[in-house]
Amino acid sequence: MDVMRELRRLGFRMNTFSEAIVVFFHTRPNTVLTVPLGLKLVDEGLKARIYPSTKVRRVLESERFDKCCVCITMNPLLFYKATLYREHLKYKVIRVDNEEYLCLRRCDAYVLCRVAKRYTSHQFLYLVFKPIKLAYSRRRPSVITRATLAVLEALICLTKMPYVDMATRKRYLNTMHMLMEIVKRCTSSRAIRTAMQDILQRAQKLVVE
Repeated sequence: MDVMRELRRLGFRMNTFSEAIVVFFHTRPNTVLTVPLGLKLVDEGLKARIYPSTKVRRVLESERFDKCCVCITMNPLLFYKATLYREHLKYKVIRVDNEEYLCLRRCDAYVLCRVAKRYTSHQFLYLVFKPIKLAYSRRRPSVITRATLAVLEALICLTKMPYVDMATRKRYLNTMHMLMEIVKRCTSSRAIRTAMQDILQRAQKLVVE
């Protein structure tokens, strides 16, 4: 299998960030970090950009993770749990050449990777993942819904809010109110609506009048 070709078929591009959930882990000791990240295609594989002064950044700098699994899904509730309720996530192990990779359950595809490189530039931490193998759990991809995109964008806004000034927080909150309206119009799913309401309420607590 041509791994780079498969990554392009999955939608990864050099000029655009694609959203996925990445499971970082050590085999010894047993340490796990699961986080949604934007990923770009690079010559070596995939590259993630980590913002400064975030909890994820501090963990990734202190824990020298050597392996990860890039979990590809269009399920907004998995992104929601991976951001706010990691303790509710369920995992499975995929074995390749006597190596074990910890991955999220119920994803469409998995990119099993080595963490090949890390460096800082303009205050950002960059991680480069070298793909070892791709694994698919379903043959037919899911369609994209506006509700899915709205929840993902709201989660991105929420995770940025603690690190920006109050004026920017208010702009993010206004955006999230519009995203909430999109969710209401596009889906009757109680789970997705409840998740979006939880995200909005968390954002409101970060804005002081």
